Amino acid sequence: MRILDNKKAYTVQEAAKILSLGKTTVYELIRQNKIKCIYIGKKIIIPQKAIDEFIEQNMTTCKESERFEPKITYQPNAKLLSIKKISL
Repeated sequence: MRILDNKKAYTVQEAAKILSLGKTTVYELIRQNKIKCIYIGKKIIIPQKAIDEFIEQNMTTCKESERFEPKITYQPNAKLLSIKKISL
């Protein structure tokens, strides 16, 4: 399936695909009023404008070094998790 061309509104599943998110995450963003939507009975429709607004409001700039190098801190007194052997 190609990217959804020239549509003005999307289902939650289509919007999730456009945003590269899971459906559950999109439902949560709707619940938190971070993505606007239209309810038609029990069906949820997300306008293209709402997707564009969400992207615009959540865009940030990243430095290249912060993007690809995870910051790991050493914690000398951290407790180790025990690993249990599972027999199959």
